[in-house]
Amino acid sequence: MDSNVDFEENEILELKKSTSDFGIKNDGTVVGQDTSEKTSEKTSEKIILLVKENPSISAKEIAEKLGVSSRAIEMQIAKLKKNNIITRIGLAKGGHWAVVGK
Repeated sequence: MDSNVDFEENEILELKKSTSDFGIKNDGTVVGQDTSEKTSEKTSEKIILLVKENPSISAKEIAEKLGVSSRAIEMQIAKLKKNNIITRIGLAKGGHWAVVGK
């Protein structure tokens, strides 16, 4: 094997080890795991506030208001539903959100 290849593979392994406690935000910013968790909590709190203000708000509208991806909002909503903080009443279209916890 070429020594340059070995060096590059070792660099990659070290990089993976050193970044395992980090995450990447939607804008590409690298943050520590604690920061990611805090950001997630803040996003959940913002979702709850938006749902209280407008129970018929869609995930897409929440994503647009918060400036994050629809997928990120869907994941946060799934966590909030799993933790019995919010629930969906009625159908996906025509229904509304209700804050049941917190």
